[in-house]
Amino acid sequence: MAAAGDARPRHDNYYKLLDRDLKEAADIVEIITAGWKGEALPEGAGGHTAVQGKVHDMDMIPPWMFTDCHGIAFLYEFKAAFLVSVHAGNGFVVSKLNKGLPGQAWSAPVPFVLGGAGIGLTGGANRSSVVLFIMSEHDLRRFAGPDVSLGGDVNVSAGPVGRDSRAQVDLGKGGFSTNFAYSFSQGLFLGSGATVSGSTCNSIASHHVYGKDVTVDQLLKGEKGKETVDTMSHASQFYTSLSKAEEFGKHFPTSA
Repeated sequence: MAAAGDARPRHDNYYKLLDRDLKEAADIVEIITAGWKGEALPEGAGGHTAVQGKVHDMDMIPPWMFTDCHGIAFLYEFKAAFLVSVHAGNGFVVSKLNKGLPGQAWSAPVPFVLGGAGIGLTGGANRSSVVLFIMSEHDLRRFAGPDVSLGGDVNVSAGPVGRDSRAQVDLGKGGFSTNFAYSFSQGLFLGSGATVSGSTCNSIASHHVYGKDVTVDQLLKGEKGKETVDTMSHASQFYTSLSKAEEFGKHFPTSA
């Protein structure tokens, strides 16, 4: 656990952006879970344009994805055309700690920017969201580097659909041979799609949130970050949503 002095100022733009992204990610996960159960939208969910839409559409994302993955990245892309075309954004990744053991938990979120995007790129932009399930420890650790290329360093494929869809996936000798992406845009679940291929994640944002002395590797291993995360308004909602999704996924075990 990080010392109290490691927590970053709450007025920091990257800190505020990450806290907002945690809220949006929590909304997405809650809506996906509600879709599996055939329930109405959770109160307060869907407040962001990218996650509004019909609940039953979310049934396409298999519940076992949350239990089998080693980590999840939430990416928010901005596509706009000013004098030139702009395609950039931001996001964060969390890793599953002690996977499959009684002490299993989730790491602090590691923020990153896509394609060198700045904080202010929001006006007039079409914002879409991508949920990327990272299916191997090897690919998860690639996010510990200063830059990671999606579709290059980390293989990204269209995710399988349906609750009993594990037979659709490509398994290598060590398990899953790819990572799975699902897209959301303008209030609708677009289905599976590797729309983030070609994007580069730069971890410089983590230094603004956690401090320059905290490495991404430490965050992904759960060694640092908790003190800062505990000060974020939407952290509790986010981690609770992940826990509920995992618990539901256990009732739909994958078949060999």
